[in-house]
This record gives sequence, C-alpha cells and structure tokens, in this order.
Amino acid sequence: MLYVLLLCFFMMCLSPRAMAQETVREQTGSLRSSEFEELPVKYRGGEEGMMQFIGRNASYPQLARDNKIQGVVKVRFLASVLGVHSAFVVQSVHPLLDEEAVRVVRLLKDWVGSANCATRVWYTIPLNFRCCDNAKSLIYTNPEYMPYMQGFDRFVEKNLSYKGSLKCSVKVSFVVDSSGSLNDICVEDQVDPEVDAEAIRLVSSMPRWTPAVDHGALVSAYFTVRIDFN
Repeated sequence: MLYVLLLCFFMMCLSPRAMAQETVREQTGSLRSSEFEELPVKYRGGEEGMMQFIGRNASYPQLARDNKIQGVVKVRFLASVLGVHSAFVVQSVHPLLDEEAVRVVRLLKDWVGSANCATRVWYTIPLNFRCCDNAKSLIYTNPEYMPYMQGFDRFVEKNLSYKGSLKCSVKVSFVVDSSGSLNDICVEDQVDPEVDAEAIRLVSSMPRWTPAVDHGALVSAYFTVRIDFN
C-alpha cells in the first residue's frame, strides 16, 4: 500500500492589519506566478517552493495508514516575515490528519516581503492525504510541469568522469519522485559497458530535482536525459 500526500494551493490576500481600512482579495484557484510575486508576503521560492517544503516534511501518521484514513485537510493561516501565525483547520478529516497538517504548515519559516512585521497575508492550503494500491498509477508521463534540475549542464560538465576515446550519447531514463529524488535509473539504449556505467553513476549522484507538478500537486514523473561523451 502506498500513501501519498498531494498538495494544491488556494490563497487569500489580506492587506496589512496596521492599515485603517483592510481590503480582502480572494482566489478560487492557484495563483499565477506573477500574482504570487505581487503578494506583500510570500514564501521564498514561490508557490512551488512551498509545495516542495511541505512535500518533504509532511508525514502520513502511521495509525491513519493502518486504518486507511484519507481525505483533504484545509489549513488556514496568516503569514508574515516572522513566520506562520494562527494556523487552524477549516476543513477536517480526522484528528490524526488534522494535527499533522497544522504541524507541517507551522514549520514554514522562510517568508519574504514587507519589512513591516504587521503586514500579513492569509493563505489556505488543502493537503490531500491519500492511500493508493497501485504505485505505478502515480507516476506521470506528461504532467502539467515536468521535473527539472537547475544547472544540469554545468553539473554534467563538472562531474562526468570518462577517460575512454569513445564518442557517443547515452540515453538515461529515471523517475523523479514527489520529493525530487531520482529512482529506477537505467540506460535505455546500451552503448558500451564503461560508458553506460558512468552515465548511471553520474545521474545517481545528482542532487534533488524540482519535482513535477500536476493540478497543483507535487507528483512523481518519468524523465529522460542524454549524456554526451565527447
């Protein structure tokens, strides 16, 4: 049985409480990148960074797993440059999942924006706890946003170690899971034992990638790269 935590974001922007008159802006779906950047207080790394942090730090409670408890918990909170304030559940599933959702939201510390500590923004984040019997069904081939590694070419140039004379290109496929880790690494079209082994070693040594995103959730996805041996 595989248990996953899917994340999508709905946000409400509230003007600084210090202002004489507050105005409220509500969103019914995920914010576009440009809209997110305009918020007076936002998470460093944007919406994607927030999703990655929660995906890495949330834990499916064992008792909830054993009893196959699942569903969407919505947590609402105020964010300022000082951190998260007044986090509370606005849509409950079960005390075990509710408690974990609030716990991981309170860990969000890396907020940037207005230097005025009185400036706060409302966020509402649904966290979808789900168990699934078929792990393969959770590996996407064509998500909305494919996984990527910033600085991929520089990493390959710096870390490729091959002393042979063969010039070729090796196709390596793997799965980038929802935490950004690489799994199931293999050479699709084998070229040469030494070259193939080096290609797998190189990809295996890569740091975490930015995972794929589909409908606002971090997901696992298949990906393929070519490693050039020149």
